Amino acid sequence: MSSIDTLKANIASNEFKQLYFIYGEEGYLREYYKSQIISAFEKDGFSDFNLLICDSDNTSAEEIEEFFDSLPMMSHRKLLVINNLDIAKLNEGLKEKLPKLLGDIPEYLTVVFYYSSAEYKPDKRLVVWKLIDKTGIVCNVERAARSDLVAWIKRRFKSWNKTISTENAEYLMFLCGDLMVNLISEIEKIASGTNNDEIQKRHIDLLASPTLEAQIFDLGEMVTSKKHKEALEILDKLIKLRYEPIAINAVLSKQIGRLYMAKLALNNGKSEDYIAKLCGFKSKYPASLLCKSARKCSLEWSRKAIKLCYQNDLEMKSNIPDNERKLFLLLCALAQEGK
Repeated sequence: MSSIDTLKANIASNEFKQLYFIYGEEGYLREYYKSQIISAFEKDGFSDFNLLICDSDNTSAEEIEEFFDSLPMMSHRKLLVINNLDIAKLNEGLKEKLPKLLGDIPEYLTVVFYYSSAEYKPDKRLVVWKLIDKTGIVCNVERAARSDLVAWIKRRFKSWNKTISTENAEYLMFLCGDLMVNLISEIEKIASGTNNDEIQKRHIDLLASPTLEAQIFDLGEMVTSKKHKEALEILDKLIKLRYEPIAINAVLSKQIGRLYMAKLALNNGKSEDYIAKLCGFKSKYPASLLCKSARKCSLEWSRKAIKLCYQNDLEMKSNIPDNERKLFLLLCALAQEGK
């Protein structure tokens, strides 16, 4: 059983271990698991005595030690939640006392370390981390699997009395990303702005806010289709939306790299399913779109395109001004190579 499955089982049974470490990319699930744990302890009553929530900037070694040592009030258990504590930068008090406390957690106490940043990664060289990893339940809350995410999207729309097909749910994932924390607002926007009972692709296109990666997919399709005017219009739109030129170039480079991989795979008789797995796609839609683009370009063009993108990245990071102009010149160079 994985650590996430263990956590789910603990929440379902209302029986908790002594130590949890919750972090990872998927903010919606992270927050859900934390709130479910807190809710379970709040239902016991006397939360003023049995529940302590500390934030990183006010975590006191003395307060934590006192909470460890005091018995539960009219309950058989207590909960300590410590938010966003960087275990690599502990103050002197915590650096001394935290390892000792975590090495001897009372049976009545559950301790939860919770991290709200998707970028947070624990430093696994630290003594405190090794102690947590050895004695606790470490939950790296990753992005949901495709089937789970599609089912979740359908449930969210159902709560609005709307339905959506698996195909359109996957299209929404492609357009807006596969993080639940971002999809929630998009689902609410689409559901509240659509009169129809069934959500169609046109409703998603009209109301959703596409990610930079999804728009770069369109840009790549325009380039390989030799629709250079449309490609320049997409780039101009991205600039007006104030995306950083270096970020645009990075995502475009990634997409050109995928085109190259897809072209190699297609030339060797590989399927779209193989290419979807190779590129780490959650659904068939982006793989189908990528293969459509790859079939329109040559292997030689995709090789040269990769070199142009990385050369442009180096030039943009050389502190020479006018990165926006460099992006437009890159599209012109890609168009020239495609002739």
